[in-house]
Amino acid sequence: MNDQKMKVALIGPFPPPYGGISIHIQRLTKLLDEHNVQCTIYDTTQLLTANKINKDSHVKKLPKIIEFNKGIVHIHSANFNLLKIFLLSNLLKIKNSKIIITYHSFRNEIQKTDRLTKMIIRFCFTHVSHFFVVNQKIKEKLITLGIEQEKITVLPGFLPPVLLKKDIEDIPSDIWTFIENHQPIISANAYKIVFYNNQDLYGIDMCIDLCIKLKKKYPQIGFVFCLPSIGDKKYFTQLKDKMIENDINNNFIFVTEPYQFYPILMKSDLFVRPTNTDGDAISIRESIFYKIPSVVSNVVPRPQGTILFHNRDMNDFTLKVENVLKNYENYKNELENLTTENTFEKIMHIYQKLNKE
Repeated sequence: MNDQKMKVALIGPFPPPYGGISIHIQRLTKLLDEHNVQCTIYDTTQLLTANKINKDSHVKKLPKIIEFNKGIVHIHSANFNLLKIFLLSNLLKIKNSKIIITYHSFRNEIQKTDRLTKMIIRFCFTHVSHFFVVNQKIKEKLITLGIEQEKITVLPGFLPPVLLKKDIEDIPSDIWTFIENHQPIISANAYKIVFYNNQDLYGIDMCIDLCIKLKKKYPQIGFVFCLPSIGDKKYFTQLKDKMIENDINNNFIFVTEPYQFYPILMKSDLFVRPTNTDGDAISIRESIFYKIPSVVSNVVPRPQGTILFHNRDMNDFTLKVENVLKNYENYKNELENLTTENTFEKIMHIYQKLNKE
């Protein structure tokens, strides 16, 4: 498996819509191109969206993976899908390809899994050459399944964005007008409305409550929430109704089209992420990269430079945000000395190692 030009297949979602994993794959693709790696994306969202149009020449539908052979197949996932791993691992073994899996999150409770299921999982993983996981907790879950520590690398999912004029121009003028006419600007994002443990996973409800509370001190506050795929429309309507009832519909705006988030983040004074579970959120590391203070829930280990609040504690959330706004320059200065890890170098190292085997 020592072809002159390395071949890599990336399996996972590809924009649009824009979510943490799809952005990671998009940026990884660009970096691989720059390093002369032959890269193909097999887009899992095309199975869910029948009429999805994607003009990127790299992108193919997932079933086309049967045409791929003698390369590296890098699967990106947010949870454990037994059937997918079983089918791909056996197919790709026949096709003489090496398999890598990145878990951007892993909500499956392994300790509650019965013995037989664990045995099946271990069997499926025997054909996987390496795992990337975004935090230590996921690594520990894989180790309980019998995965060797040497085969697991803890690596944040963040890859630096490339500033593109098109990404900025794609965002409608009314959003830029909203940002120009409000102060301070707080931003947040979510792939779509999701519930976890019967709670709003991304804390959109908490963002609205935060805006209601802050408007008393900051009448011109502006909150931009990027939600490229709405999901639960009934709940979304309830959120919009609450905004009207509390007179913040001119202070809080949803962006419900698939635009890049980073141009909005760059114009923000503060980023918040009140999730009740998480992986290693790319948007948090993006805020650190752009030196934007961030207030985030303490549900998982967070990067250095973030301000933590207790999960689903509205009073603590408000207190931490108010403290940042009150002492804004101090928090900005603390971010100036932080550096961002170049995770691409580590990914390439594993690719090159497996490509030589």
